Amino acid sequence: MFPLESGSVSQSDRNDSFHVAINEDNLDINKAYDFLRSKSCGAIYLFLGTVRTDEIDSDGKVIGQVDSLFYEAYDSMAIDQMNSIVQTVCRKYAVSKCYVVHRKGLIKVTEASLIIGCSSAHRDASFHATYDLLNEIKKSVPIWKKINYSADQKEQQQHSNTLHSEPESHQNRSSWSEKSEAFWLTQKKD
Repeated sequence: MFPLESGSVSQSDRNDSFHVAINEDNLDINKAYDFLRSKSCGAIYLFLGTVRTDEIDSDGKVIGQVDSLFYEAYDSMAIDQMNSIVQTVCRKYAVSKCYVVHRKGLIKVTEASLIIGCSSAHRDASFHATYDLLNEIKKSVPIWKKINYSADQKEQQQHSNTLHSEPESHQNRSSWSEKSEAFWLTQKKD
C-alpha cells in the first residue's frame, strides 16, 4: 500500500456509503481503500490522478515542462456538486460505496491531486462509475488549476493571474489551465 495522506480536510461530506472532500494536504490511498471495503463488494476500482512533468495540448504535443500545479476551489459549491455527481453516478451503476477527495493548493510533480474510488458487487459497475465520476468532476465542479512551469522554461506563459497567495517564485511563469477544469475563466483571444 502507498502512504500518501496526512493533515486536515477543509470541506467534506461523509456518510456510510459516500465520502466527498476537498483536502489541502497529501492524499491517502489507504484511507480510500479502507472506506471502500465491504463484504458485499467483489470489486474496488481506484483512480489516482498525479501531476506529470509534461503539459500536453489537445493534439498530444508537449507544450511545457511543469514544476507544480496550484488548485483553487469554491469549496462549499464544489462539495455540493461532487455530492450530486456521486449520487447520480452511483445510482446509475449500482455502486455500493464511493470515495472522492480532491486536493487544493500547491501540488508538485508526482504528487496526487485526486482520488476517486468505487466499490461494487462486480467490476464493471465500479470501473464505469469511477470513469464517469472523473469526467463529470473535471467538467462541472468549480476547481481551477494553475500550471506552474519549470524555471528553465524558455517561453513565458500568458495569462499570469494570481487569485490567492501562492509562492511568488511561480507567479511569473504560470498560467491558468484552459482545459475543462477552468471553464469559468473567460479567455481573451487577441
